[in-house]
Amino acid sequence: MKITNLIRDNTWLIIFLALVLSFVLPSVGVFLQPYAPYLLMLLMFLSCLDIRLLSVLKNIKKHTRGLIILAIIHVFAAVIVLFLKPFLSDELYLGLVIAAVMPSGMSVVYLSKLCKGDPSQALVITSLSNVSSPIIVPALVLLFARTSISIDPISMALTMLKFVIAPLVLAAIVRKINVSGPIKKYGSPFSVFLLFLVIWGVISPVRELVLSNLSRAGLLFIIVSVLVVASFFLAYVIGRSRKEKIAFGISAGYKNFTLSTVTTLALFGPLVALPSVMYTIVDNVFLVPLQLVLKRNSRK
Repeated sequence: MKITNLIRDNTWLIIFLALVLSFVLPSVGVFLQPYAPYLLMLLMFLSCLDIRLLSVLKNIKKHTRGLIILAIIHVFAAVIVLFLKPFLSDELYLGLVIAAVMPSGMSVVYLSKLCKGDPSQALVITSLSNVSSPIIVPALVLLFARTSISIDPISMALTMLKFVIAPLVLAAIVRKINVSGPIKKYGSPFSVFLLFLVIWGVISPVRELVLSNLSRAGLLFIIVSVLVVASFFLAYVIGRSRKEKIAFGISAGYKNFTLSTVTTLALFGPLVALPSVMYTIVDNVFLVPLQLVLKRNSRK
């Protein structure tokens, strides 16, 4: 279990390495790109092994604050982006809206536990956020993204159904036949490895776009940083206990950027995917000080 503990304690470093390799060795990431959707589905499957929808629904009914966190995840950042519309091109605005309304990342359960938060609260929130995303995300994109770019909500919903609901159903079947125990035993370190590969595979193909549009990339980095930090702290103050605050903050700030990037690349192309790539970079850079600070405070 030493390797598992080593991976857990250095998750931020592994993810940061994936970001660096995406720019230093893009050829490997380009090779991984066609497999990124399948790696994402496998990552979602591992994350869904602990999800029992009936239990999740019972828990959310007891906590109205959880519903407020869901509103922060899906709506808060999009409202801020709406005010920035006059300063952005249609492609970047659409990409920001899609990234802003995306569900919470499935890895927030693991990250909440890693940062000494309440993983059960994170599980409830991210479960509902992701399960409802095939309906909520296309609807919110239609509501906020009034641009010249044609948007097909049906294609978006079907794409998200494939990446979210299919792994959820497979996880339920695996639990039903009682073979999830051995998989879950090594699920956490393997999930980090999958996340490492997915990040490498989704950033490398747009590396040249980032480097050739440094001014746009810099602007997006600032915008996304504000959205992530604001979402984290708004959700953080809603929590009551310290563990709940951490779980709420991470759930609201850490988006399912892999789903966002894969979806935008599949439906729109690299320029619309650029904001999702910035979310990938910002979210994982934000993990570095977050994990270190929260672990240090926990020891105190």
